[in-house]
Amino acid sequence: MKLKLLLLLTLLLTITLALFPDVAEESMRIEALGWQFESKQGAFVILVLVLLFVVMLVQRLVLALMAGPGQLWQTLRSGGVRRREQSLQEALAQYVDMRSDAGQKKFKKARALLPEWGKSLLDVLSVAPHAQALPHAQQDALTTAFSARLATDPEWSALVDDATRKAHLDAWLHVHPDAPLAQVRLLDLYLEGKHWKPALELLSGMAKQPLRSDAWLQAQKVRTCLALAQAEPENSPSYLRQAERIAPNYPDLVIALGEQRLQAGDVKEAEKIWLNHLKKHDDLKVAEVAFKMLQSDAMAAFRRIEKVKGSDALQWLSAVLAHAAKLDGLAQESLSELLERRSDTLFWQTQAQWYAQKGEYPKSMEAYERAIEQAREIG
Repeated sequence: MKLKLLLLLTLLLTITLALFPDVAEESMRIEALGWQFESKQGAFVILVLVLLFVVMLVQRLVLALMAGPGQLWQTLRSGGVRRREQSLQEALAQYVDMRSDAGQKKFKKARALLPEWGKSLLDVLSVAPHAQALPHAQQDALTTAFSARLATDPEWSALVDDATRKAHLDAWLHVHPDAPLAQVRLLDLYLEGKHWKPALELLSGMAKQPLRSDAWLQAQKVRTCLALAQAEPENSPSYLRQAERIAPNYPDLVIALGEQRLQAGDVKEAEKIWLNHLKKHDDLKVAEVAFKMLQSDAMAAFRRIEKVKGSDALQWLSAVLAHAAKLDGLAQESLSELLERRSDTLFWQTQAQWYAQKGEYPKSMEAYERAIEQAREIG
């Protein structure tokens, strides 16, 4: 800050002396302690400014020496260009791939240095994302990744066809094989297009994904396995076993395992799978599927599970089976107990349907309103 002020003062004095040359050429004399000093005013002012500059520079060097060699190097700023260029390149690579802290620390080390190779990045930035050219063999890795990141931005997906996005992402992963952002975007592309096999291969190769949680990755793996089980019935058991190893309690998987047993004609095993799940997991989605299967013989099913303890979902299943078996008193008692303990959209919908069946339409409307209110809170 002091150096800036000194430079500003020098500039102002230079302009002043240039505007008034007579003042600059005028002689001056200084006498002190028996010494005499004669000079022209312009030269004297310049001498004073030079001395001030030297004093400030020496002061900064002394402080830097006292602070250590690292601070001295920072002050002199006379070398390390190649190292700063490398830091900047690594910082940009981290930013493009969304690694680590996105290059923030290395950007600070590199300062504002932009070497020759940075010009290609500026060329990429000057082109709109949907107009980015496909990579070529002579293109360097960083430019390829940077261009691919821009071209595959989800905000531009409507203007970039899937084949072009895929080509950019393949090139990106070729130069940066473990780029987290490239992996996520390629996976999204596969899932959007329902390309389940390559999606599963990509998911299987993701050891760690900093941009997605482990729970999200597990859900996508199971979803992909289930989709492949439906698309390839002959390989369905294999895909279901793979999904079961990943997340054995995933609701859609539990439903699929039960339906597989139903297709094989083993109704008891399907019921066992679903009820065992509901004993431990409060899963209303599984409970609804189980009710559709059991309601044909509601009385027998209710008798089998009425004393079984488990989740709220299991209690709801017991209540709707009792209602289907015309045991309205037991059904209402069980449902009322659930509603006192927990306000859930499905519980209120069930209550509304029961009121409507009895012709109690005001109460039914009120229950539906509560269901809508609860759905809004959740959503």
